[in-house]
Amino acid sequence: MSLFPSPAGRKLVLVTLASVLLAGCAGQPSAMGRKPYMGTIDPVDPTSYHTDFKRLDLLPKEIGRLLKYKPLEFYRGPGNDSELVRLKKILDSHFVYVSDLVNYGQHRVWRAPVDMKMVDGKIHGDLEDYAIVARAMLLARGLPAQLAMTDRLYDGQMLMVASSKGLAIDRLQKDLREIRRYDVMLYSRETLEAPWSTKPTH
Repeated sequence: MSLFPSPAGRKLVLVTLASVLLAGCAGQPSAMGRKPYMGTIDPVDPTSYHTDFKRLDLLPKEIGRLLKYKPLEFYRGPGNDSELVRLKKILDSHFVYVSDLVNYGQHRVWRAPVDMKMVDGKIHGDLEDYAIVARAMLLARGLPAQLAMTDRLYDGQMLMVASSKGLAIDRLQKDLREIRRYDVMLYSRETLEAPWSTKPTH
């Protein structure tokens, strides 16, 4: 079931989120002891990103080690899997879905991958955390990477995914999907501190 009653309602929320991102990215305070930027998605849903956007490229050591050549080859399937497929396999096997409310006691907390909760070598986070980690993994391998705020065409749900080479890395999908199958409202730039764009950069 969709979170909002109509496509127009979902788009309004995405546009509101865009204004929060554009207003709050530059000079964003860190989660480490400083007061975070506070914005709102709607009047009953306070949003605290708790994010230092300059740190969102940083991966935990446990994940960084898996991106070296030999461990990455371990995830190759029987066919000639692309590097994107193998990166998704690594992330899927080292990620456990846990909501921000359970993890941090509040909604919509964005943390750098290196600052996310790790339990037994696995990241515990929500769908946005998954996309943020996927983007950092792509960049660590020298691949193009963006975040995309989407309204998925196939089921109308609002979601953030990582995008690379025209493909989406989506926690809810076992396989990669073409990003054109999503109704993308906003793309991040190469640096997340820059204003987000309505067009992809790769």
